[in-house]
Amino acid sequence: MSNRPNSRPGRRDRAFTLVELLVVIGIIAVLIGILLPVLGRAREHANQIKCMANLRSIGQAMMIYVNENRGVLPYGFVSNNELLKPDGPPGFNYPGESSDWTTLLVSVMSRRGSGYNTGQQTVGTGAPGLRATFMCPTVAMEPSVESFITHYSAHPRILPDLGTTDWTTPLFSQTTLRAYKVARIKRATDIAVIFDATLSNPSGPAGQWIAFADAYALNTKPNTGSVGTTVPPYLTDNYSLASTQDQGQPIDLFPKPQSGTGNAANINTDGPANQGTIRFRHAKDTIANALMLDGHVQSFNYNKQNQTTDLLRRNIYVNK
Repeated sequence: MSNRPNSRPGRRDRAFTLVELLVVIGIIAVLIGILLPVLGRAREHANQIKCMANLRSIGQAMMIYVNENRGVLPYGFVSNNELLKPDGPPGFNYPGESSDWTTLLVSVMSRRGSGYNTGQQTVGTGAPGLRATFMCPTVAMEPSVESFITHYSAHPRILPDLGTTDWTTPLFSQTTLRAYKVARIKRATDIAVIFDATLSNPSGPAGQWIAFADAYALNTKPNTGSVGTTVPPYLTDNYSLASTQDQGQPIDLFPKPQSGTGNAANINTDGPANQGTIRFRHAKDTIANALMLDGHVQSFNYNKQNQTTDLLRRNIYVNK
């Protein structure tokens, strides 16, 4: 008699046949093929939501800064010894350290005075600290060196580089741009002020892969290399300066390369061939998130087939 408790005479143990095993493996493979795209979309949707949460947090810090600075928005960028002419020639050279809007807002978030006392001026992605708020989770590229990490850029007229010429002023008294007062801006619900941006290596060692503080190449004029702040209507809503434009038209996405002339094939890509502008990086490179001036976050779409967007001139052209 067998010692196995469940055995009976004449019974054979049942095992999978090779055909049955292959059928099971096939079913599992089909299920994986169905689930992986779904999981990928779910993960990207979660990343997009996290990106929007980042922008909301940035908006809250910005409003705190505004309240503490007499209603004035942070500047976008200023470099040491940069020539500033806020009241016209001859101007003066900026004596302080180089800084940008991200540093100013990190200072607000840390509540420790100057951003250069927070330990957050240059960080790596492994320990970003407060700068994690400026990192979009969809971005896969990591800088190989510590840097002023940001994956978002600011509107180049509203939060300007303080050395940028204001071409709306007369030549004989031309000034440089200054940060806007919030109360001065009309249509706050329409205006995108911070948004997903293209990544490149702005300066310094290779491998930074961060966005420019200012989206200086926003709305590039095709085949000229001229950008929105340098050609009529200079990112303002004074359409009389550019009679062929109106508020309902999509913005131009033509690249502004690091050197030479742009190529339409590089629209909505990262790297030196398309830097300093908005980047539609979510949902397989079709959606960009933007913080609007009234504090809400809005998503804009990019059509790969015709290389256009529903981000309109009314969303970036602001009153002078």
